[in-house]
Formats: sequence, structure tokens, C-alpha cells
Amino acid sequence: MSTWQGAKLLVKYDWMSIGFGWLFNIAMLFYFIVTTTPLIMQLREGGQADSFAWVIDFIMLAIIPVLGFFMNMTTIGNWKQAKVARKIARIRLLPISYRQIALGRLLTMATIFTPTLLIYFGVQYVLVYHEFLTPLQFLNFGLQWYGYGIAVGSLYALMEMGLGGKAYLMYCFIIVVLILGVAILLSFNRIALVNHQLQAVQEGNWIWAIIMLAAAAISFAGTIRLMAWRLSRRSLLG
Repeated sequence: MSTWQGAKLLVKYDWMSIGFGWLFNIAMLFYFIVTTTPLIMQLREGGQADSFAWVIDFIMLAIIPVLGFFMNMTTIGNWKQAKVARKIARIRLLPISYRQIALGRLLTMATIFTPTLLIYFGVQYVLVYHEFLTPLQFLNFGLQWYGYGIAVGSLYALMEMGLGGKAYLMYCFIIVVLILGVAILLSFNRIALVNHQLQAVQEGNWIWAIIMLAAAAISFAGTIRLMAWRLSRRSLLG
């Protein structure tokens, strides 16, 4: 069985085992839409001087990468019951290589993330963005966040598969704190990230979309190697 065949088999297994986790994903997506829509409207009215611009920056930076993860019992209970380690142990009973496991995990993340982000931005375009962005400009804006989400989501997937449940939770918390720090630091320097993005795409600047998509490709490919290496050495006891 080739690497791709094994990976696709694991993706199918992940989707079949989601259970009612998709309800949590829908709830989180709905909450994301509800919280960001008024903030984006306020950002456009207040511009860079808006003292709350950092809030939308933080929410976008923190939430978008986790849209590629099922909110099922494996994800929620991993920190306490080592559910991911048990899942890996079950998979290893099959003739599946570590590289196949790594590629399969990242493909699962991508196949969840892509339609979720399309729904989010599709709804947002109808509600807000159509007022000041053309479809092409909005594509530019969306590709920037797509690249960012895949790049950072790959890091989360690497930590999920390579660390114990409690360590994974701790590192996720650290990342969120760092993202909050970045958002506040940008605010102190009167930089509104999302507003700068909107201005850039309105000017026809595609450089950030190219950079973020390249970062996503590098992160995705690099994570396959790192995850396979880490899986070959991690303990499956927790």
C-alpha cells in the first residue's frame, strides 16, 4: 500500500469516527461568525485608530488554525485520557507506516479546514465584505488566511500527534498567550493587522497571499517528516 493510499484510508477512518463532533464544529463556526461580524464592521468604521482592532486580530489569529480539527471526544478528552496515544496504538496494529499516519493526519486537518473556512468566509462576504471588496480582492484576503491556517494548523497537528495530552494542552495555551501578546503589541504600535490586509488587497497587492501559501506548503511538507520522526519515538502510554 502506497503512502497516499494509507493516508487516504486514515482520512476516511477519521471522518467515520467523528460521531457528534461535527455539532461542536458547527457551533464553534457559528460563534466565530457571530463574534467577528460586528468587529469587522466596527473596524471598517473606526480604521486603524479603533482601540478594539486588536480583538479581531487576536480572534482571527487564534481561531482560524483550529478550524481544521474535529471537536469530538478524542480531541476534547485527550489531555486527561491520552486518547490520541490510544488511537495511534490502534493504528499501528495495521500495516501502516509512520509517514502514512503523518500524511493522513494532515490531510484530515486540511479536509476539515478547507470547507469550514469556505463557509466562514462565504457567509462573511455576504454579510460584510461585499460592501468594500470585489470577489477577486476577497479571494486575495481569503487565501492569506487559508495559508496561515494550514501553516499553523500543521504545527498544532504535529504537537497533537507528537506530545502527550497534558503537554499538548500546555503548549496550545502558550501559543494562544503568544498570539494575544502579538495582537496587543501590534495595537500598541497602532497596527491593525486585518485592516492592513484589507487595505493591501484593495490596492491589488498579492504578495502576502503568495507568502502565506508558500508558508503553508513548506509547513505541510515539513510537518510530514517531523511528525513521522516524532511518532517513531514517542511513547504511546500518554
